[in-house]
Amino acid sequence: MMLMFDIISAMVDLALKYSYLGVFIVSALSNLVLFFPVPYLAALLIIVTVTKMDPVLTAIASGLGSGIGKLFAYFVGYSGRKVIGKGTRAERLDALAKMLSKGGLIAVLIVSATPLPDDIVLVPMGLLRYSLWKFWAATTIGKTFLALLVCYFGVVTSAISEELGFNSWLTAGISIAVTAVGTYIVLKVNWVKIASTIALKGLNGVIQGLKDEGVKWFFT
Repeated sequence: MMLMFDIISAMVDLALKYSYLGVFIVSALSNLVLFFPVPYLAALLIIVTVTKMDPVLTAIASGLGSGIGKLFAYFVGYSGRKVIGKGTRAERLDALAKMLSKGGLIAVLIVSATPLPDDIVLVPMGLLRYSLWKFWAATTIGKTFLALLVCYFGVVTSAISEELGFNSWLTAGISIAVTAVGTYIVLKVNWVKIASTIALKGLNGVIQGLKDEGVKWFFT
């Protein structure tokens, strides 16, 4: 836990020192790490809460940095294609790539715009030799949208806290706690079940599941 706080503190210090460039660097470096969530969004919350940095510019800087950082996941998958070589497995990958030519863009956009572990989707897109420019555009747009939500959540929370007489650091702590709870809930949702249901039955399948089991349908 202390290590996590140290990481967040270091990221905040870097961002505060170099302003929007610092946000760009922090976001890019954080998204270079594969399969391990680096809490750069918590750093964004603190930054917009305790400073006067513009939330839109902060989100754009973060989104651009994140999109560039996620290119590493793409190239890890891309280089893995060499290991597969030619043959039946390569032919199957080519067939899957054709299937994902349209849906893949939506998948990348969705996982990039949520706090879900996205490398399990992004690395295979490189393996499938998905369009690099489409990949970068989708991850950048998704990460910018996510950063924008986080930044404006921090701004709104800060405004409310000021009215209540809380100091900015207490506000940042409350914002991070609420975000952590929300992220935990999102990670508990059975997204595979939801995606497969929509693919097979459309939104009516989701609605029927809610009628049959209630909200717990999302988590089972």
